[in-house]
Amino acid sequence: MRFSGLDALRGIAALGVALYHLGWYYALNLDAHFASSLSFPFGHYGVDLFFVISGFVIFMTLERATSVGRFAVSRFARLYPAFWIALCIALAARALDGRLSMSFGEILANATMVPAMFSAPFVDPVYWTLLCELVFYVLAGAFFAFGGKRPEIACLFWLLGSILVYSGIAGCLAVSDCSHILLSHPTTHLFSVIQITSLSYLFVIGIMAYRLYQEPGSLLSYVVLSIAILYACSPHV
Repeated sequence: MRFSGLDALRGIAALGVALYHLGWYYALNLDAHFASSLSFPFGHYGVDLFFVISGFVIFMTLERATSVGRFAVSRFARLYPAFWIALCIALAARALDGRLSMSFGEILANATMVPAMFSAPFVDPVYWTLLCELVFYVLAGAFFAFGGKRPEIACLFWLLGSILVYSGIAGCLAVSDCSHILLSHPTTHLFSVIQITSLSYLFVIGIMAYRLYQEPGSLLSYVVLSIAILYACSPHV
């Protein structure tokens, strides 16, 4: 099953993100007045749209998956080859520009897509979005492995749990002593935790959209979707 509308939305999201980063790059590296003419401040919403689409598509993919292994292989083939090509291009660009200061070990850590697990920085900071995708794939695979029943209930618990975790981390970071402990601990990948918990509502919106495509009259899907949208409209987002 293929939705042509999703492909169009992906294109719009990709263009928006590209324009946003173009303006952001020039603002950092060139004349600010010139950069203002290239500014596309709403482009970052393209990332949000990508995550919503991912929630829709991944649960559609799970319906066709015959095993967790096949799902994992399909996601690996979808994500990693393109990522490795992009990583090589980014490394080459940095090398040509004389800004490649990473060790070979840090480069290998980046190739896993989870460099924070090895205390290594991202080659390109924008790759944080792929890390969120990867975590979502793991969660979706775990849901499938445990039977894949009642996604509304699973999403509701994930959403409420994410709100509690994010609120707890945000509150803890507001306290200077606690903030120092969290940020300095080498095994606490705080940024990754905050990102996936604070963005869970986007994946949930996509999942519930697909569930309502399947069952338009599902009251529970509407309830979970409404909670996710309210979360999206909250001041912290």
